[in-house]
Amino acid sequence: MKELSINLVTLVVPDYDVAIKYFVETLRFSVIQDTPQGLGKRWVVVAPSMRASMRLLLAQASTE
Repeated sequence: MKELSINLVTLVVPDYDVAIKYFVETLRFSVIQDTPQGLGKRWVVVAPSMRASMRLLLAQASTE
């Protein structure tokens, strides 16, 4: 049986740039990907290092 693992966890944040700043400057994470998706949305992935298998997808809510 194949071992299962979680590689990407989504975290809802109020603002992409504020969240990126926190993860990069405070926690020393690396930005793995930051790709515009249109309509103000972005695909933002951060991780403790470039080689980490567990990563966070930062998602900004479009409504309250």
